[in-house]
Amino acid sequence: MIREISIPPSNVSVSIAVHSVYAILSTMKKKITKKDFINFSEVKRQMFARPGFKVAYDALAPKYALISAMLDVRSRRGMTQTEIARRAGTTQSAIARFESGKSNPTLDFAARLSKAVGAKLEVRLKE
Repeated sequence: MIREISIPPSNVSVSIAVHSVYAILSTMKKKITKKDFINFSEVKRQMFARPGFKVAYDALAPKYALISAMLDVRSRRGMTQTEIARRAGTTQSAIARFESGKSNPTLDFAARLSKAVGAKLEVRLKE
């Protein structure tokens, strides 16, 4: 159910659509119970049972280790994405994409971010 309301702030008419949550929820017939939720451990078990999943999962580990380390340093230093972006010569949205894992960072980008947070990036090869 959507109702339209006109509010005139300083001679300008603004229309606001108000969604009635009650109207939406009251149309739901099924009551949600605990058994309707999916247990994460069970989903993870099923995913790891798929052929090739573990290999793909393990291949992402270095990327997410870098993201996690960068978030830890940023948090400890109380820095914002905007501040890091300014220091690294990039945009806040690029930092957000990096932190969310939606981008595939280059070594140069990771080095610039490390310098921006006052940390040293180290890359090691293990045999």
